[in-house]
Amino acid sequence: MSTKEVNWAVYHHKGGRWSRVKTFNAEQRDDAKAAAEAAVSAQGVSGVTLVKETYNQVSKSTDEVAVWSSAKPGIPALGVRKAPPGADKPMPTPAASRSRDNDDSPAPARSGGGRNDDFDEEPVLVMRNQPTGTPFLVVFKISAAVALSVTVAGVASWGLGQVNGYALFIMLMGERNILTKVFGVLFFMTLLVALPNMVSWKEFSTAFSVTGGGPKRPQSRRQGGSRAQGRDGRPGGKDARGKNAESNTKGNGKSGSDGNGRQDSGSPEPEKPPATPEPTFGPEVEDGKKSVMTFFSRCIDFLMKTSSTFMKGGKFSSYNHFGCDLFLAGAAEAYAENRGMADKKIDVMASVVAATGRPWDRAKQFAEKHDGYLLEPRYLDMFRSGRDAMQIFLKDEDMRTKAAAGELSKDDEAMLAGEGESDIGIFLEHALDSWNEKKSAPATSGTVTVMFTEVCGAAQFAATNGDDQLRRLSGYHDKIVREALARHEGREIKRNGDGIMAAFTQASAAVEAAIEMQRGADLHTVSTPDLPLHLRIGINAGEPIQENNDLFGTPVQMAARICAAAATDQVLVSKIIKDLCQGKGTKFEDRGTAEMKGFAEPVPIFEAVWKDTGMPE
Repeated sequence: MSTKEVNWAVYHHKGGRWSRVKTFNAEQRDDAKAAAEAAVSAQGVSGVTLVKETYNQVSKSTDEVAVWSSAKPGIPALGVRKAPPGADKPMPTPAASRSRDNDDSPAPARSGGGRNDDFDEEPVLVMRNQPTGTPFLVVFKISAAVALSVTVAGVASWGLGQVNGYALFIMLMGERNILTKVFGVLFFMTLLVALPNMVSWKEFSTAFSVTGGGPKRPQSRRQGGSRAQGRDGRPGGKDARGKNAESNTKGNGKSGSDGNGRQDSGSPEPEKPPATPEPTFGPEVEDGKKSVMTFFSRCIDFLMKTSSTFMKGGKFSSYNHFGCDLFLAGAAEAYAENRGMADKKIDVMASVVAATGRPWDRAKQFAEKHDGYLLEPRYLDMFRSGRDAMQIFLKDEDMRTKAAAGELSKDDEAMLAGEGESDIGIFLEHALDSWNEKKSAPATSGTVTVMFTEVCGAAQFAATNGDDQLRRLSGYHDKIVREALARHEGREIKRNGDGIMAAFTQASAAVEAAIEMQRGADLHTVSTPDLPLHLRIGINAGEPIQENNDLFGTPVQMAARICAAAATDQVLVSKIIKDLCQGKGTKFEDRGTAEMKGFAEPVPIFEAVWKDTGMPE
């Protein structure tokens, strides 16, 4: 099996830089040569180079050889190794040259970060060399034209004054400041004549135009990137065109020689340490890996059946692959906690991430430091989606086990029968929807009801039970709060310490949502007494500053202060909220006034009663 794959890349020199504009696979060498020759006459192009790229799957390095080039005098060569003499002759047909596809002498390895193949159709700006002297030369010529115009205009103005030749100018422009006016007219006339003769438009546009349209990718193969990562984020395997590396070297038969049996020559490649193999774990971790990957495969089956837009050709983009890493990390954590093996959580997490194609070193590092990613709200959402989905998956699996043993009630059997195994994938689809969503800024004016929630006693709970248990408790808080927000048309703004900041368009909807949150937390505490959840909630309304999906200003500060003033299991609101909820059926009790930091006068506060079903105030 061949260990090399070949591509042909066409580069243009334009605007003082070399830019990659087209890529061809191994069988398209004639097309590559034709594209390179056609580009020579393109407007603004001062140089063209055709590069043969050979990726070595063993050493994870790319060898680049310039096989054909055409450039104007003074244009620096592309910074790659030149082909041996004769390599720039007309290229043979594919049939005649197929046996030479692997005839590449190894060069010092160019390795680095992976490539992102989602932008393959867009040219990539590659600064192989520092910009040439063309811009400096153009600026020098323009300066010379200006200096010449100043000199000519000055001399001509002085000469006209000596022979009383200003009569025509005085008649056209008046006598006031006539010398300055004459000088200006002569200067611009001279400049209009001199400048086009000293600097052509083509020379100017070539010196200052910008090449490489489209978004700049963070790192490309031409900038030292390795071909070790494909479009789906998996190392090696198929390239961005879906072709196996072996097909690019068909007919060779030997990975270390060309079709004529010659051995590769050139400077030896530096030895690289082999990739760290995945260690062998005990049966608990292996069972966890198997369970989580079964869960993930069902999620993928769901995406494939629903024609999801997140998979191109059956593969994830690099961005969505990373999102799936977070999703799997959450699933692995849920599995470890459910099975009472929290101490092996990191091992399970690293194993499942490595199973998606990540190198073991990278997967292990990701698992050990995944907490740092969870500080970013979008990353945290993907992680929690994986947790929630895995908890449901494990519950369903337990129910299926009981059903097989005849231990399940008829109602549970009927519910289980109505669910497909791959339906769990809807969690991943919704998570990816949010992951790829481009959030737009809301309106910048109008009355908004602001809510703050907070988990009571979070710091003390963490000190007693540990950060992992606090994360579980926060997960239940977020689930209860977000479900209530969805039912009452609330909008989550951001996480705020141990709670969530949200916004509503109606005050009554905010109060109803807060009552639902408290009742949900109460039900959770009753059903899970070893992990009690108690909330405090504060609500206020006003016209805050709205910018970049965030809220600022006095109404927000007051809502936060009201939340801080609330006791355990309490919902406190401002007077404006109470007034807006008149006639809505909610009972409020006056809690007097409270001194709040940042407010000169005591603030009246009211409690929205959610445990008492008595008549509203």
